[in-house]
Amino acid sequence: AAAAGLLPEAEFAAAHSGEYTVRVQVPDADERPEKTDWRFEGQLLELRVRAEDTFAALKTRLKDLLLIPPNKQSLRTLA
Repeated sequence: AAAAGLLPEAEFAAAHSGEYTVRVQVPDADERPEKTDWRFEGQLLELRVRAEDTFAALKTRLKDLLLIPPNKQSLRTLA
């Protein structure tokens, strides 16, 4: 079930087809010094996604780029 005010994924994807740019701000390594194998460089990534892509798919792409396991990632929207 969708959260209050949100459309179910399939309904949203049907109404908003196409590609979009998602910007992901990566933390600086100083914020997690114990994670030396992760690629924290404070960079801003721009990824092209489709409306039907899932958050799991986005997190998998981020894992491939940053070496951060999906269960250790936190995605938030910024105003």
